[in-house]
Amino acid sequence: MALTVALVCGACAAPAPERPQAAPTATPTTSAPAAGPSTVPLARPSAAPVVAAETDCSEPPRTTDQFRATTVPTTWKLVSEGDPNGALRDGVIAADGSLWALNDLYVQPEAKTVPVRWSGTEWKAVPLPQGMTAVEALAVGPDGVLWAVGPASGQWTVGLWENETWQRVDLAPQRPDSAAGGWMSYGTTAVRRDGDTWTRIELPTERYLMTETGGEVWTLPFEGSTAVRIRDGVPGQVRFDVRIDKTGAIHDSQEGAFYPQAVAVTGKDEFWVLGFGAFGTHSEPDNEDTDAGRLIALRHRKGQWTCTFGPFHAESFVSGFIDAVADGSGGLWAATDEGMMWRLRGGAWTRQRLPLEDGWAPSVNDLVRGPDGVYALGARWKDDTNRPALWRLDES
Repeated sequence: MALTVALVCGACAAPAPERPQAAPTATPTTSAPAAGPSTVPLARPSAAPVVAAETDCSEPPRTTDQFRATTVPTTWKLVSEGDPNGALRDGVIAADGSLWALNDLYVQPEAKTVPVRWSGTEWKAVPLPQGMTAVEALAVGPDGVLWAVGPASGQWTVGLWENETWQRVDLAPQRPDSAAGGWMSYGTTAVRRDGDTWTRIELPTERYLMTETGGEVWTLPFEGSTAVRIRDGVPGQVRFDVRIDKTGAIHDSQEGAFYPQAVAVTGKDEFWVLGFGAFGTHSEPDNEDTDAGRLIALRHRKGQWTCTFGPFHAESFVSGFIDAVADGSGGLWAATDEGMMWRLRGGAWTRQRLPLEDGWAPSVNDLVRGPDGVYALGARWKDDTNRPALWRLDES
């Protein structure tokens, strides 16, 4: 799942408009008692907090680039481009190994979001669960069942994809912020469905994006520096007290703090958290306010933190990590918001640009690791045209 904290969360997604009523399907439905936040029991007690402190990650001089990433020829291939005016997001792998996603279609006069399934050669639209007027999030639970979360009949519901049909389960929290690994977050609460029962955890602040990696579910904040890691149903806070030097700051909207944006579990007792540190400043040549910052990657291995800092950008810092996935051999792939793919392998970083025809620019929303490789989901755009796009890693 993608998270772009574009400095003071300027790029946080606004609530989508209500979509038109979908045509009812002939699929069966089931209902469970509505479960609001106050009626869902708490999950097991929280694990001890994990803290990444400034003493763990001493910032190098601003001119230092610890990534030292070299640019190499691309090993990615554009395998699909959808209809105009759309973008792919929320990519997940279902129990049968198939790739699913949401396609945000910007069709006048109203936008709509539809679930789609990759056939291996093309995207096929899937009807919405009966009565559901939109799909806000996709997720796959620990049992391999695919979730679709959206509004229906005046409340928020979950559609479960089993035996090629949707089964609807009623649920009544507020609009979800995100979903992953059988969990759904909204406000300061996250809930999970286990059979016919629900459990919940409390989150330290509002608005989180959830992502599943290596059997763990992480909630990454849209604002702030405290994430929540859920392992075996037990939540634990991960707090990032890492900061960068604020010399030159004119306001404290970012305060130089580290913002976590993507997580990849790369080993039995190892994970990486990718993000950036930034603050507001002023550009004298342009006589306008701008943002300064640098990319940061934090590695946690056997209880110890190590950090990698990119070069400092004194102004116009806009690049951030969008998503990350383990590569299956102890390394990872990560994407930045300008369509650059970063690879960590054998302790060295490299970069590749996603392939497109001249004049087109890529935009990545998600990275997904499936049984046949790694996929990048997003869009390609040119002028006023936006087309859904899917890239696959080709290392043959």
